[in-house]
Amino acid sequence: MAWTPPKEGLWTILATFPGSKAYYPSFAQTSISVTSAPSPIEIPEAPQPVDCTPQFVGTWIAIAIIVGVYSIYDHRKLKV
Repeated sequence: MAWTPPKEGLWTILATFPGSKAYYPSFAQTSISVTSAPSPIEIPEAPQPVDCTPQFVGTWIAIAIIVGVYSIYDHRKLKV
């Protein structure tokens, strides 16, 4: 059974059964301590990963230019 207590403190819960012609009467009790709800936990957002794609593309373009220039230089050197 869901129940929201009206205030904080020590509460005693008592359950009684008056009995019937087939069963004897019975009771049970328990105590609980009610405190205020904890404040919600703020979960920080994970940092976004850095996009390194432009660096990789720039590196491959530079390598292609260097290989191309060297190829042209080497090809002209063979013709001379």
